Amino acid sequence: MSRVIPALLLSLIAVTAFAAAPAFDKIDVNKDGALSASEAAAAGISKKMFAGADLDHNQKLNMDEYKALMAQFK
Repeated sequence: MSRVIPALLLSLIAVTAFAAAPAFDKIDVNKDGALSASEAAAAGISKKMFAGADLDHNQKLNMDEYKALMAQFK
């Protein structure tokens, strides 16, 4: 039980953080149409979340992958 509460709190923080997620074009600093791992990290997307959202495994998130990731938090 003592491990469940911190995990739950972290989940709530993550959901709150992404409730007002920035628009894709704001995160895509170099305007190449994809989010690099560093651009995603700067927006608060963890390496684990990035890897899970990178469905084509090209080390970038395209707009559809980013939208699917953000939809998980709505």
